[in-house]
Amino acid sequence: MKTIKQILLLAFFSCVLLFTRISAVQAHGHKGGNAEGQAAQNGFITYEVDLSPQLEKDLDGKAVESNTPKGAMGAAVLSYDVEKANLHFLISYTGLSGEGVVMAHFHSKDTQGNPIVQTICGQPEKPGIVKDWPNTKDNQGRKGLEKTCPSGNSGYLKGKWEHMEPSAIEALKTGKMNINLHTKLNMKGEINGYINILN
Repeated sequence: MKTIKQILLLAFFSCVLLFTRISAVQAHGHKGGNAEGQAAQNGFITYEVDLSPQLEKDLDGKAVESNTPKGAMGAAVLSYDVEKANLHFLISYTGLSGEGVVMAHFHSKDTQGNPIVQTICGQPEKPGIVKDWPNTKDNQGRKGLEKTCPSGNSGYLKGKWEHMEPSAIEALKTGKMNINLHTKLNMKGEINGYINILN
């Protein structure tokens, strides 16, 4: 897990470093040790995620299928552009069951449970499998930031979630947002992880 995370961090930080250097020249804000202070200074907040079947169990209240590969795991790094309200992400995964990812989403923990707030890729073959699909505020982005997920049980997803809604931004900043990767074996999710500020 640490190896995947380190590779992701190295690759992503080269991009983040470029963004932060450009934005730092234009940024006007206070200096501070917390994430908000740093964001005001350089225009970006960086996040990380560890993806595992264990968190999927914790969030959904039931374990993944017993024949889920023991090595199913993933990691992600994300950079939130404060001025544009855009979230750049790079998600890496390995050892998933079957043909790998069939759907991927950002979810938000709230009083309603753990509803989808943005689709990354894919759609369910039978919409009823995911109870809150596609009943969202305005159905924006329900077809996904990417039309289809990549094939293979190891790989990566990358992209940009543009113009995040205020409620999604709040969930991101308060640690209530998570990433869920679904497979045919585990349609409700195989690996999952909360998005946390990178220390």
